[in-house]
Amino acid sequence: MKKLIIILLSLVILFIQIYPASVYQILFSSKELIPTAKNVILFFDKTVHSSSISLISAAKASLKLDIKAISIEKFTKIAKVFNNIIKKEKPDFIVILSDASIFNKLGKKFIIQKSGLKKIPVITDKKEDIGSGAVLVFSKTDSGEIKLVNSKICSSFGISISDKIKNSPKYLVK
Repeated sequence: MKKLIIILLSLVILFIQIYPASVYQILFSSKELIPTAKNVILFFDKTVHSSSISLISAAKASLKLDIKAISIEKFTKIAKVFNNIIKKEKPDFIVILSDASIFNKLGKKFIIQKSGLKKIPVITDKKEDIGSGAVLVFSKTDSGEIKLVNSKICSSFGISISDKIKNSPKYLVK
């Protein structure tokens, strides 16, 4: 058991070093905001994010999350895939990894709005999504990483923002 823990921690450290704005960091921050979460849907385009998804098992194990990574490679498939997966799964939150085509502003906006109607929080990696209804945005800027928390949306979902997050210099609660 001890060896397994050491291996998992080594994978997590390697994962964080290789992917500075990684899926792991987004999921870790999401779990800090929603500590009771167990089931997650991760939407991405595997042609853009294949390397960061390859170590998703490290995040699953260390964060104790059941993560369903769903690749959507055509913009026209977003609605169908979203509706099908939401019928089958009961996610505690959804993560969207942005790209220039499929999960552009319009694609993310669709998922954020449809998720909002179903009271499913959405976390993304672009700070402009905070105004579209994302509860948490994890993004990199020239001055470092930024984690924006949308307090109004959190409140509407019944998410209590912990004092740890409110008092952390790593988070900006709006």
